[in-house]
Amino acid sequence: MKNKYLPYTDVSNHCKFITFRTVESEDSTLHEILNQKNISDKMKQYQVDTYLDGSNKGAYLNDDILQLLHNLLKSQDMILYDLVAYTIMPNHIHLLIVPKKNLSFIMETIKSISKTEINKILKRKGQFWEDNYHTKNVKNENQLDLIYKYIKNNSLKLNINKDLSSRFYGIYEENR
Repeated sequence: MKNKYLPYTDVSNHCKFITFRTVESEDSTLHEILNQKNISDKMKQYQVDTYLDGSNKGAYLNDDILQLLHNLLKSQDMILYDLVAYTIMPNHIHLLIVPKKNLSFIMETIKSISKTEINKILKRKGQFWEDNYHTKNVKNENQLDLIYKYIKNNSLKLNINKDLSSRFYGIYEENR
């Protein structure tokens, strides 16, 4: 896949692959995975993603919340970032973006706005998103292609309803 969003020089503007999750998706099994020693970060992240994909804990990202997140991510496209792709899973989100602002500001903005609105929908208060997020700089076209395919196919491996999948789970592709 050739991508016009992959920058050439400025590391701060490189394409980023970001994963963040609901706070309630955290449990002892997830902490065991995260605290493993003698395992690469890549393998650890793979185990985290695999675990989250199969977990129902903190799985609030459906229905009205799914619509809200879809709208929010699209509304910030070309403002905070150039949105290349995303997938919204039941308890976590994968983003592939080229930041236009500081990454911590982007994540704080997305999490803050969505937390407030999601808590209204769920009639609750307090923290919604886990404090941290995992980010990876995309170093080349090959890596970009692998991440893009991962995002595109992530929801398909869960056998999520195809109508739902074609709406917002999966890839964001819009001709610019």
